[in-house]
Amino acid sequence: MVDPYPLAVQTAVLLPGGPWGAVPDSDRGVCLTHHDGRRIRIEAARRTGYVVVHPVYPDTSFTLTTAHRPVTEFRGDRSAQALARVIVTKLLPAYDETYPKVLARNAQRAQEIAADRARADRLLALMPDAGIVRDDPSFIVEHDGPDLVRAQAHLLCNGIANVTLRYIDAATTEAVLAAYAAHVARRPSP
Repeated sequence: MVDPYPLAVQTAVLLPGGPWGAVPDSDRGVCLTHHDGRRIRIEAARRTGYVVVHPVYPDTSFTLTTAHRPVTEFRGDRSAQALARVIVTKLLPAYDETYPKVLARNAQRAQEIAADRARADRLLALMPDAGIVRDDPSFIVEHDGPDLVRAQAHLLCNGIANVTLRYIDAATTEAVLAAYAAHVARRPSP
């Protein structure tokens, strides 16, 4: 089995746009790390004497295809210069194009989560003793009332919610349906 760490340390100083560093990543791997957060993983391949090299993205909801995740297998006894050339030609073009898109999507998602949290907090203020029972990927605010009375609001995207009310009295039912009818009347027809 190839130890990728020495090869990674030598390769890191050869990559453009540095500084790049080499950091052990797992029992069989090393990450080439850039100060802007990019990471390229080098790990022992299943094939004896080879390493596998691929970009690493942060957790994201951006749809990553195989085109965004190029992978190359490289003989571990080749030079760091040869590995640097492979990384520059095979990995960095797709990675450098995709990484900013992933960061932008993550920033957008963080804003969406903050807005959803604010909506959930407003609903919590309306329902004493309610709680958030789920917050990922979307918020669910729930209130268990006396007896079997229950309210749940599942906050979806774009300000839409799926609301369930169970075992509510007639006056509350009429008030909710009146508010719903007003909402429907305000919506344009398709």
